[in-house]
Amino acid sequence: MKEGKRFLLFFVVGMLLFSLAFVVAQDETIIGTDNGAQIQEQASEQTPNSDGDTTAEIQEETQTKTESEFNKDPGMTPDSPFYFIDDFAEKISVGDDPEKALDYKEEKIAEAQVMIDEGKPTEARQVLEKALNYGDILEKEVSPEIKERALKSSEQIINVLEDMKEQTSTEEWDIEATFENNIEQEQSIAVAAELVAKINELCVTLAKLDPLQYSDVCKSRDDSPRWMKEKDEKLTGEQEEQAEIFFDKLSQCMENARECDCKGMGVQSFENFCVEKSSLAIECEEGNPEACRSMDEADPSDLLPGYLLNVFYELKNKYSQSKFEKFMPPECEKAGADSPQECNKIMFELNAPKECIAAGLDGSSPEHERECGSLMFKLNAPKECINAKISPEDPDAPRKCGKLMFKMNAPSQCLEAGLTGERRDDEKRCKDLMQGKIEIRETKKGFDRDCSSIQDTNEKVKCYEQFYNNAQVGFSDEFRERELNTREFAAKMGAANPERPCPDNVCDQFESSHPGACPEDCDGERRFGETGPSMEVCQSSAQIENLKQECLSRGEQANIENKGGCPWIVCVARYQEREYNQEQFQQEYNPYGDFNPYVSEERQEPYEQQPIMPPGEAPVIEPEITTTESGSIPESPAPSEPSSGGESAPMTGGAIFWDYYFK
Repeated sequence: MKEGKRFLLFFVVGMLLFSLAFVVAQDETIIGTDNGAQIQEQASEQTPNSDGDTTAEIQEETQTKTESEFNKDPGMTPDSPFYFIDDFAEKISVGDDPEKALDYKEEKIAEAQVMIDEGKPTEARQVLEKALNYGDILEKEVSPEIKERALKSSEQIINVLEDMKEQTSTEEWDIEATFENNIEQEQSIAVAAELVAKINELCVTLAKLDPLQYSDVCKSRDDSPRWMKEKDEKLTGEQEEQAEIFFDKLSQCMENARECDCKGMGVQSFENFCVEKSSLAIECEEGNPEACRSMDEADPSDLLPGYLLNVFYELKNKYSQSKFEKFMPPECEKAGADSPQECNKIMFELNAPKECIAAGLDGSSPEHERECGSLMFKLNAPKECINAKISPEDPDAPRKCGKLMFKMNAPSQCLEAGLTGERRDDEKRCKDLMQGKIEIRETKKGFDRDCSSIQDTNEKVKCYEQFYNNAQVGFSDEFRERELNTREFAAKMGAANPERPCPDNVCDQFESSHPGACPEDCDGERRFGETGPSMEVCQSSAQIENLKQECLSRGEQANIENKGGCPWIVCVARYQEREYNQEQFQQEYNPYGDFNPYVSEERQEPYEQQPIMPPGEAPVIEPEITTTESGSIPESPAPSEPSSGGESAPMTGGAIFWDYYFK
C-alpha cells in the first residue's frame, strides 16, 4: 500500500516537472517562431521582385491575410486528463509577465476554438474564462515594448471570437455572453497598449524637459506596472547624473560667469537656469544692483523634485562656496562668517519661521531647510490642498500645494505667461508683470489637465498625446538637435533598431507613432523635400487636425507651434479674467492666496518690527494638523510672544530652500 502511494507521489511530481519543462520549452519555441517569422518577413521584403507589380501585389495581399489570421498552437486541450497539470504550471509561470500572459491568453483562445469544433461548450467556456484571467494581467502590465504585438493579437483574437460566436449562435451553446466579455476585454487591451506607449513617450520627454513635471506625472508608485517601475528607475538614475553635472557646471559659472558652459546638462530646465544665472552674474559683477538682487529670486533647488534633493545636499557645499566667495551677503560679512556653513546658520536664524527654530532646526544641515518646509506645510496646509489629496508626508507637498494655490489665485495674465508658482521668483515675476515692469515673451507651456484622473481610457490616451505636444514646444531647437535627435533617444521612445539607420524594414512603435521619423518603414513617403533619414517626429496632418478639434471641444485655444521643423498643436486654457488694481500688486500682495508654506499668518511683519527671543525660549509646537467638523484647517493660534526670525521667507510653492546668501 505504501509503495503504491509512493509511486503515485513520484508520478505526480514527475508530471509536474515534465509539464513545467514543457511550458518553458513552449515559450522558447513561440519566441523563436515569432523571431523566425519576422526575419522571414524582412527577407521577403528585401528580395528583388523579378515578376513585376503583379507578384508584389499578390505577396502583399497574402501577407495582409496572414497577419489578420489567428494561428496559435493550442497545445494540450481541456479534454486531456493531464490538462490540470499544464494549467497549474502556467498559473505558476505567468506571474506579472505581460508577454507570458499574452502567450497563454492566445493559447486559451486556440483551445476554445478546438473545443467548439469538437462540440464541447462547457470546456470552451472554461478556457475562455481562463483567457480573461490572463487578459487581466496583460491589460495591467502591458509594456511599450510589446505594444505592436498586443495590438495585432487583439485584432486577430476579436476576429476569431466573432467567428466562433457565429458558429455557436444556436440555443444549445448558450455561450454568447462569454464571447462578448472576451471581445470587450480585447478592445480594452488594445487601448491599454496605446495608452502605455503614450505615457512612455511623455515620460521620456519630460525627463529631458523638466524633472518637476516628470515627478508629478511619471514617478512610479507601489501599484504601478512593472515596466513603469523599471523605466522610472532608469530615468531617475539618469536625472541624478544630470543633476550632478548641473551643479558642477553651475558652480564653475559662479566662479567665472564669463566662461560659463551651460551645454551638456541633459535637461532643458537645467540649461535654461544656468544661462539665466550666468547672465545675471555678469551684470552683477559689472555693478548692476538689480541683477544682484535678481540672483536671489530663484534657487537651483527650485528645479528639483524630492527624489533629487539628495544630490543637492551632496553638492551644495561646492556650489555654496562658489557663491560665498564672490557674493557674500552683508549680514554674514557683518557677523564675520568665514564659511558658507556659518553664513547659512546666521541667515537661518534671521529668516527661518519661529516654528522651525522652536523645533530645534538651526540651519547647520541642508536637511533642516527641507524639514522646515515640511513642518510649515503641516501647520499651514489649506483645505484646498488637503482636498486635492496632497499628503503632508510627500516631500514635494509644499511645492505641489503652492502650485495649486497659485493656479487658483494668481491673475490670469500670470498663468497665461506660463508662471506656475513652482519657482520662488514666480511671485515677484507675477507682480512685475502686472505692474508693467517686465514682459514675458516666451516661457515653457504648462499643461493644465490631470490625465491620470480621467476614467475613460480613450480620453486618457488623447490627454497624454496633448500633454506630449505641449512638452515638445518647451525644447529649444539647439537642445533638440543635440539631445533628442539621436538614436539613443529613439531607443527610449520605442525604436526597434536604434543602432541601424532608417529604413530597416521594421515599422516599430517609435516610427508608427511618429510618421516623420522613418516613413519608408511604415508604408509612407518622405514629405517636405526630405532627402535622407531623419529623427524628427512630425505628426501627420490628420493627427494635427484631430488634436486641434480636441482643444476646441474643451473650450481651449489651439495654437500651432513650430519646433524642430515640426508643427505641434498646443492646447492653451482660457483662464477666467480676475479683476485686480495696481495697489494690490505692492509688497503685501500674495498670488498664492492665503497659503504660505513657510511662514504662519501672524509673522508677516518685516524683521525690523519684531523683537528677538532667544531660540531656547521659544515654545515648541508639535507638527500636526487638526481639522474642524467641516473638514477645514483652523488658523494657527497667535503666539504670545514672537520668537527669533523676522523677514518672511519667499512665498512660493517650491521646496524650503531659501537662498540665504542673497537675502
